[in-house]
Amino acid sequence: MGNPKVYWCVKMTIMAILFFTVVSFVVMALWNWLMPELFGLPYISFWKAAGLLLLSKILFSGLGGKKFDKKHKSNEWKSHFSSKHPLTPEQKQELKEKFASRWCTPKEDKSEQADSFQDDMEAKA
Repeated sequence: MGNPKVYWCVKMTIMAILFFTVVSFVVMALWNWLMPELFGLPYISFWKAAGLLLLSKILFSGLGGKKFDKKHKSNEWKSHFSSKHPLTPEQKQELKEKFASRWCTPKEDKSEQADSFQDDMEAKA
């Protein structure tokens, strides 16, 4: 039968080509269905749809090879925010209290909170 790795590589290559072909046809069908009518754009062929799909892949997610830890990525905003806008411990506590009073209360208190929020915003302006 041959080497199992070669068989697996050939199988995955064929599946990738088949997947890319199907998705390209879906992109072409959606484009030709929506874009000419909505925006007056021309109809596109399969090859233009495949190129558009490849271009969007490159522009929006790069060429690949980037592996990242989801936990690291999810905490990235915290380090960015804290480095740009450092808060003192007193400011952090005040922020926590404001958050708790506005978001962690029963529903009947929401109108009072909206009024206090509006007063806070007017005072800052």
